[in-house]
Amino acid sequence: MIHNMKNILIKQLFLLFALLMSLSVSAQLKVGVQAGMNASQIHGDGFATNGLKSGFQIGATVDYQLKNHWVLKSGLSLVQQSGSLRENGNTDGSYFFHQINPRINYLVVPVKVGYNIHVNDHINIIPSIGIYGAYGLSGSNSNIEQKELDATNKYPKIDYVKWNPYNSEHIKFKRADFGVTGGADMILDKHVFMSINYLYGLKDLEPTKKFKNTSLQLSVGYIF
Repeated sequence: MIHNMKNILIKQLFLLFALLMSLSVSAQLKVGVQAGMNASQIHGDGFATNGLKSGFQIGATVDYQLKNHWVLKSGLSLVQQSGSLRENGNTDGSYFFHQINPRINYLVVPVKVGYNIHVNDHINIIPSIGIYGAYGLSGSNSNIEQKELDATNKYPKIDYVKWNPYNSEHIKFKRADFGVTGGADMILDKHVFMSINYLYGLKDLEPTKKFKNTSLQLSVGYIF
């Protein structure tokens, strides 16, 4: 079922991109493509983050030119986000996941409002702010450290087991996510652009641990 859903979403992505390309003949609607890297992490209650992890994003952008230099920005991207978390520990001595390393592939749709600043004949800068919605297509399997605490032993036993954020009995992530986002685009000669965006998740990915996503994205792209 999940595999079929992934195929449907991928087909919808290509159909949406083709539709947007056909509509881009309008002077008010600008369609582009982008790709880049990101630094992301997942934080939650009872866990400490082990620094930022690298990922990527690729997709289509849509800018609709409003009046007085205002711009409505959206698009659709495939984004890989990662994290590394170390659990602080349990007071009752029961087993716990000492470390988990989620890596998730999301479909992300932002909706932002920006302002087009004309610097000169070759450079425009568009700062923007808004919201985003995301859906987790898949999560990668990873080895995690599962500790078994025993009051009779000074050192706990550590087992390395396979774990998947969407297929786990103990720490299972929800697929839907949403949050706030902000950033800026620098457009060169009306076609080539470089962008920086920050995404902060507001939804609890796991209800008991209250995991949330954050991501800093750097991308380059082309506007048709």
